[in-house]
Amino acid sequence: SEVTEIDVDSEINKWEAAKRINYGERVRGYVHPHDRDYQEKLALELTPILIDAVESLYLSPAVAYRAAELYAKGHAAGVVPGAAHESSLGAALRIAAIEGGTPRPLADIADALGENPTSVRNKFQRIMKETNLSETLDASDLIVDPVDYVPYMARHLEVTDDTTLRDSVCDLLAQEDHGGGSNPISEVAAAFYVAVRRSDNYSITQEDIAHAAEVSEVTIRNNYRKYTSPR
Repeated sequence: SEVTEIDVDSEINKWEAAKRINYGERVRGYVHPHDRDYQEKLALELTPILIDAVESLYLSPAVAYRAAELYAKGHAAGVVPGAAHESSLGAALRIAAIEGGTPRPLADIADALGENPTSVRNKFQRIMKETNLSETLDASDLIVDPVDYVPYMARHLEVTDDTTLRDSVCDLLAQEDHGGGSNPISEVAAAFYVAVRRSDNYSITQEDIAHAAEVSEVTIRNNYRKYTSPR
């Protein structure tokens, strides 16, 4: 049966993830490891790596399962050879997160998998090109709306339950036409900085926000003025 859970706090079924990496075939957990074929062994090797990355990025089980499927698509298309398996897994995870409406910065995905962002980006482009994903996703689908990063940043800053702050950040972001021309996470960081500065309820510093967004404080200072200028 299809797994459709969307709760990020739900537990990921490792056997379901392994099955999807294994081209949809159940991994035989009941046989001796030496009796499993290559793809089964690979699925069992990569599944805990995928799960750790998904959990560290606050993504849902549904995204994990979709990423496993996309990795298998890339593997079948011959995309995987040439770099560590984790690069292809990261590329699949990036696509699955975008599809699920919960995008994550490329740098964060690469870091979660211990890979170089350039390697993940290259595999991302190859999976998009050499599978049939281009039939369902186009360039506009891959442009991340900064608002989509707000819940992720809120988790990093431990203010997930503060709907007032999150709404303030979203309102600030809505004032600007981003147009895909700037780094979405840097825009979110700048908006968070403005929102916390306007209130006496937070002890969150510019350094805290820069660390959470993995951008420099200079980047925040260069971006936040647009949200404070008179309209």
